[in-house]
Amino acid sequence: ADPEPREVMAQREAKRSLWDAARGLSANQYRVLRLRYAEDMSIKEIAQVMGKSQVSVKVLLCRARTQLARKLENVAPEAEAGEKVSSKDALSFMKVEGV
Repeated sequence: ADPEPREVMAQREAKRSLWDAARGLSANQYRVLRLRYAEDMSIKEIAQVMGKSQVSVKVLLCRARTQLARKLENVAPEAEAGEKVSSKDALSFMKVEGV
């Protein structure tokens, strides 16, 4: 079944908010997240584009995910532990065209 229009709009807004939070990271962290999740590039492809080793890209991705998770926790610190979205879930949610 197709999702309701209201649900689709809510998901789009949530993705925009997530990317807005990611824009607060360093330029390299934002770029590596964008290449990985919005452009769906492999670690090897990202390393080539950014002129870094694959290990450096993996470290950068890990640090970017950690920083983004911290930012998201600070945005909604009053959320119940069961309501918090894991950084892995949040980042898989970032895959969106045109961001």
